[in-house]
Amino acid sequence: MILYAREDFMSLHSITHEDVAELLKKIIIARTQATEEKNDETLTQLAKKQAETAEAYLLTDDIEQSRHYFTYSSETLEQISDLCVKVDFYERIGKAFTRAGKFSDASGYFLKAVTAYETVPQDTPERRNELALLYKFCASAMLKTRHIDDAVALLTKRRDMLKNAYKEAVILSDLLGWADALYDLGSAYSHYEAFDAALKLYDEAISLYNTAERDFKADSRREIANCLISIGGIYELNKDYQSALEQFEKALEINRRLAIRDGDESSLKHLSASCTHTAELYEMMERLVDALALFREKADVNLRLSKLKPVIEAPEILFLVPSENFAQRLERLESKLPWYSLLFEMDNPGHDKLYITYYTMGRFTEELARKNNRPELYDESLKLFEASESILNTLTEEFSDLKLDAQLREIKSAVKRIHSYINQKGEFEE
Repeated sequence: MILYAREDFMSLHSITHEDVAELLKKIIIARTQATEEKNDETLTQLAKKQAETAEAYLLTDDIEQSRHYFTYSSETLEQISDLCVKVDFYERIGKAFTRAGKFSDASGYFLKAVTAYETVPQDTPERRNELALLYKFCASAMLKTRHIDDAVALLTKRRDMLKNAYKEAVILSDLLGWADALYDLGSAYSHYEAFDAALKLYDEAISLYNTAERDFKADSRREIANCLISIGGIYELNKDYQSALEQFEKALEINRRLAIRDGDESSLKHLSASCTHTAELYEMMERLVDALALFREKADVNLRLSKLKPVIEAPEILFLVPSENFAQRLERLESKLPWYSLLFEMDNPGHDKLYITYYTMGRFTEELARKNNRPELYDESLKLFEASESILNTLTEEFSDLKLDAQLREIKSAVKRIHSYINQKGEFEE
């Protein structure tokens, strides 16, 4: 789990005007050397210094200057004969712009990398995997900018390349790559709302993952579960709730087994997400008891997650190297890491904080008590709301900048409301 996004990378390597000035001086030195002795090595050094300066500007939000210096770096690269160096630089520049959220710029550089690497014979699995990744990076950036046709075209090329390679020589990496390509292509077609085509692609991907399990003893259950969730999501969008539920329940069972087997952060996070998908669908279908049971399960899973030591990776180094040792920084943050793990459990953290899980369970229990005339359930609802309030209080103390006052007021209101119900029950019995 990568906790540190672009803002955190800045804190690892704080860029000042003095830093930029030093980098500009290094460009002058590198340009002089490249002029005096023009070869791939000196030109590569010049391109690197230009790219370092561009990334520094990017980290200070000077986007225009960043674009200028990445352009200078790209122009220097055109004079280099080593194709692999060019591809590597273009890919890194694309990732730098992706990190900054500038997806249009990113897709342009990823496309440069794709165009260059397509001229290399794709005669080994390693080369095919590298090109497949470039196709994926470029298509992802294009989807962010709504260039769906271009993204689909790239993902189709990726699928066809890996499909043809597998048919020529049966290699597991090509088979799995082909299946991954079908899954990503299905996601792209979902952007089109071409749901029939997407469903067909997801089904084909599942078939290939099953082949990998059967013929190569590969473990592709996680990928199969992801396909099932995507299929279920399409059915849900089309209001075919029963079909959606069948897919979600299959995925949930797979993720439960993987969580039992592995018990690591990744498997628990997938199980938590699977619980959410299924529970929310149960709620939509007014199966509140089933929804509550799954929210309870999710709370247990998230509690296990919070007790794990998070796996935290340093941000990928593109051109600039952090001036501070990342391990030392983590050591200083050690006491806060469990709470970071709660805040970054899913792509959409707002739906996955533990206090929200307990609050939702409390709300469901309250509704069950009211609808089924079971006043004894108010006590359980109160405990759940109080657990949510306790967690939120701790979060507020730990991270004062989170501004969770509104949520805390809402939970306190729920606690007060349940106390009132319980007191009314007592007066009624007397």
